[in-house]
Amino acid sequence: TTDAAIMSVADGVATITLNQPDNKNALSVDLMNAMGDHIANAEANDDVRIILLTNAGNTFCAGADLRGKSDSVPRHSLVDVMAAIIDCEKPVIGRIAGHCTGGGVGLAAACDISLVEDTALFGFTEVRLGVCPAVISVVCLPKLRRADASELFLSGERIPASRAAEVGL
Repeated sequence: TTDAAIMSVADGVATITLNQPDNKNALSVDLMNAMGDHIANAEANDDVRIILLTNAGNTFCAGADLRGKSDSVPRHSLVDVMAAIIDCEKPVIGRIAGHCTGGGVGLAAACDISLVEDTALFGFTEVRLGVCPAVISVVCLPKLRRADASELFLSGERIPASRAAEVGL
């Protein structure tokens, strides 16, 4: 099996890679635990100056893991991980190398800076399942104009990276 997220450190940069591409890096218990642990370890490591959050595969993060199958005990929630990113005393840079939806948008918005490949799509797609993006709204709403937030939160439309940048995500 592969680790849900892996961390490497080189030249002062801790790279945390979401590493469940077969599951579109969905926010499983294992992935949340690994991300929370890695962020804490990177912040405590004196050799680390910057934390880079990125992904394996063609999806940065598809949001909640709707399969939800895990024997792991949750140690970190999405709220915990987003708070760790926001509160981190070291800069956290998101390198969004693929589509970013649902809770993944929250992760990208929590980063100090997110760099996104041109072909990526963003969206609050959970609304298509009747789920409000409540948890991630805490980090997304401060970046969005009210009209953009209403449109995106209510439509669930997937938008290109250029539009995500225009609206502040």
